[in-house]
Parts: sequence; C-alpha cells; structure tokens
Amino acid sequence: MKRLFLLFFVLSIISLKLSAQEMSHEFGVSPIGVQYNKGFFLTHGIEYQLKVKKNGFLLTTNGTVFSSFDARKKNSDYSDQIPFLNETRFVYSYSIFEKEKLNSQNHLNLRAGYQFFQHGSQPDNDYWHVNDLPNSGLTVISGFQSHALSIGSSWSRSKRNDSHIRQNRLYIELDYLFGVEMNLLGFNQNGSTIQETEISQTFNFKRHGFRIGAGYEHYINSWSSAEFRFGVIYAPFIDYEPNPSLFTARGGEKISPFFPNASVVFKLIKSNSISD
Repeated sequence: MKRLFLLFFVLSIISLKLSAQEMSHEFGVSPIGVQYNKGFFLTHGIEYQLKVKKNGFLLTTNGTVFSSFDARKKNSDYSDQIPFLNETRFVYSYSIFEKEKLNSQNHLNLRAGYQFFQHGSQPDNDYWHVNDLPNSGLTVISGFQSHALSIGSSWSRSKRNDSHIRQNRLYIELDYLFGVEMNLLGFNQNGSTIQETEISQTFNFKRHGFRIGAGYEHYINSWSSAEFRFGVIYAPFIDYEPNPSLFTARGGEKISPFFPNASVVFKLIKSNSISD
C-alpha cells in the first residue's frame, strides 16, 4: 500500500507541474468485478489515469476485500492466513500512431510498466505442505506474490457525434510480463498454534506471463463514462512440486496462475482540451 500511495503522490505532482498543458484526468471506480480460478472472486477497484499530449500514466488496483467474496478464503479453515486476491499496476503509454476521420479516431500506443499480483493457495490441501516440523508441526504455503515488468501495446477507436462530443470507445491491450521477484507467504502450524512466516523461494521461477484486455467505454456526458472490461491474466509463478514425504499427488491439486476476468468501471473525467 505504501508503494501505491507513493505512485499516487508522484502522479499528483506531475499533474500540478503540467496543469497548463493539454491534459486530462480520469478517476475510476469498479464497484464490481469477477475473476475465476478454481472458484469465483468478486472484486472491487480504483484507478487514476493522467494523459498529457501523447503520454499516458495509469495507476490501478483491484482485488477482493471481503473473505466471503474470495474463492480461496471463504471455504477455508485458514482464511486468516490466506492473502486477498490483488492486482496493482502502473503503466506508462505513448501514442505512436493516430488516424483521425470525421467522426472517429484510432490510436496505437506502446506501453511499459510494473505489475504486482497476489493470490492464495489452498492450504487445507496437503499438496501445499512443504516441510515438517518437530512435534508433528508443518510449514504450509498460503499465498503467492509476484512482481513483474510489463511491455506491450494497445489499440483504441473512439467515435464522436456531429458536434464532436465523444460517444464511445473500443480498445484492445496486450502485455508481456517478465517476473523479477516471487515471494511465498506461509505459516508454521503446531497443533492449534499458527505463526505466519515467509517461505524461502527454492522452486524454479516461471518468469514469463501475459495480460490481455479488451473493453467498451460509453461516454454518458463530457465528464463521466461507464466502461465494460474483459480480459485474462497469466501471472509469473513457481514451478512447484509437492514434498513427496508429505503428499502424493493425485491430480487436480495444482493451481494455475490463469485468471479470466471481467469488470464494470465508472469514471469521472476532467479534460483540458485534449484529443482522445
């Protein structure tokens, strides 16, 4: 969260420095979204986007905030130890191609940024027991945190009416993810005593991932819009095999870092003569 507030602060400073230039601000709230991975996660999110001429800066975070809406936590005896699902991204984009017609405009952007992705394991399943401790204790993996750099592109097509007022926008995004760090969350359990612990990363790291997104944005008026998004995330992950002394794999226990998703976002827009 400290990183998130720092990025919001940096973008605020940039906004003040460039307030006299051609720019726009977009503040978005996602009251409901859904991700799927061995169950459904109902998510909420916020975002801020700053556009300055051909440059764009996006900061967004979304995830579960209630245990009953998190597929990992809601049916687990270890709900307090399993982390909430969360995706936080910072993206810089630059427009490399623009084509404008009478009532439409096409944009092609290059993008680069950072992604943090967190999700839980299924610690009730012996598959995630990684080590035994004295007095019949166990060390268990409860969650995963990946930090990745992203690079990609996006295309969008905006339509306007005869009065040059924005009506709607379609877009597609494609990002390659390169994992730079993987953290394993876990706990030690001895009987009814549970103590959270960090687990050393001794597994192979599958660093490659991707993110694909598409959406439709409808402009309600000059200062607000509603957006419908669809996508999929394949996050960097560990190449994990269970401890054979604690568990014999039967099939189906693995977690894939593959998360299809959809969400609705409502935006407030403040524009200073910027062309979208």
